[in-house]
Amino acid sequence: MNQVFDFTRFRLLVIRHWMENRQRYLLSLGAIAGLLILWFVFIFLMGEGRWSPEPDFQTGTYYFALFVAGSLFASSLFAPLASKGKGINYLSVPASHLEKLLVSLLYGFIIFFICFTVVFYAVDWLMLQIMNPIAASNFKPYDPAELFKPEPLANVFRFDVNRIDGTPLVIYILMGYFAVQSAFMAGSVFFKKFSFIKTVLAVLVIGFAYWLVMYIIIVSMLPEGGFRDELAYFRVRAEGNTGSVKVPAWMITACKVFFVYCITPLLWLASWYRLKEKEI
Repeated sequence: MNQVFDFTRFRLLVIRHWMENRQRYLLSLGAIAGLLILWFVFIFLMGEGRWSPEPDFQTGTYYFALFVAGSLFASSLFAPLASKGKGINYLSVPASHLEKLLVSLLYGFIIFFICFTVVFYAVDWLMLQIMNPIAASNFKPYDPAELFKPEPLANVFRFDVNRIDGTPLVIYILMGYFAVQSAFMAGSVFFKKFSFIKTVLAVLVIGFAYWLVMYIIIVSMLPEGGFRDELAYFRVRAEGNTGSVKVPAWMITACKVFFVYCITPLLWLASWYRLKEKEI
């Protein structure tokens, strides 16, 4: 039997994880649905029942809730390691560290994302079915000829709008979400206690350090001017004259690939190595 990955052992571990955590997961989805309902009702009442949530508002709610709920969920994926008794039981399970990590990725990234999206759309559709008729009855147009238009269900995964350098904005948002979620999952492995709070602080410190390097050290070394056209050119201003210096395309591509596509797997790799060295 392969000591690194065995499909039968992995399948049994997936089933075991579900049996141990199904109640918590189902209650979490119920709590998410309840909070979304309260949020939509609050916004509807703030508008005196005259407007249903617009598609842009629905999309913003989806991604905001996804980032918050996904981060909280990811920070609990290795919660047993915070307790000595549960941690010993978790580490003594006859499965490889890779299989344990893959189970966490399966539930924390794939299944959670699918279930959250289903719950959001179920709540969103229900709220529109209730709010659109109420808004229509309270509709008071400025122009008597204006007709009430019920708000449609938003498509939160639109790839045909808001492109950045040819890439849909939704791709960057989703990759950013998975990177943030990966950071909180890594925090649940690296930090024994208060992993969510410590991960937030670590992300803030790293973000501040990045800002310090980019905007104080690097910018102070460059001549007077500024970047433009999505960092593709640097416009130099000197002695009343201006000129542009083209940034090498490979450098822009390398930075984009690293920040968009490499951070998440690197955090997974760090979590795996830390999990292998974990002791209770």
